Amino acid sequence: MSSVCEAQDPAAGKREHLTAELSRVRSARSRLIEAYQEGFMELGELRQRIPKLRQRELALQGQVEALDVQAADAERHVQLSENLESFLESLHASSQTLSIPDRQRVLRLVVKQVEIGSDTVVIKHSIPVSGTDPPGDYLLRGRRHFSSPRQHRSPWPRKSSACILSESEL
Repeated sequence: MSSVCEAQDPAAGKREHLTAELSRVRSARSRLIEAYQEGFMELGELRQRIPKLRQRELALQGQVEALDVQAADAERHVQLSENLESFLESLHASSQTLSIPDRQRVLRLVVKQVEIGSDTVVIKHSIPVSGTDPPGDYLLRGRRHFSSPRQHRSPWPRKSSACILSESEL
């Protein structure tokens, strides 16, 4: 069953393997302590073997935590991609019905800077990350609680990006 899990999601299979190894290390440490308590082992031998098991346990815990962080990062990346796709879909759908001045207004809200080079054009834009409240000066925010954009300011992460076009694409 472990090979099936690894084939579907290698990170989950690796986490399962690390968790099983961590359990074995903890069990070995418990057995050593019990052996000492029962008198089957001298204190010097226990002191010699326990630090190695602790180091191994800490290393395995670190690897499990690193895999958890990687999984959380991957999930955030997928969520950001889905948010970006839904934003682009809604922008495309609404662009079909918007007038020219409204289209220009949306473009001005999304595009932050345009840099024109000798053979490239760099368009820097900012698309808000959902799940947080936008800052008060962000014009694409909803107007649900504030009558003026200056009444509320909160730190809001933005995903900035740049689009580079070569001369042949223009």
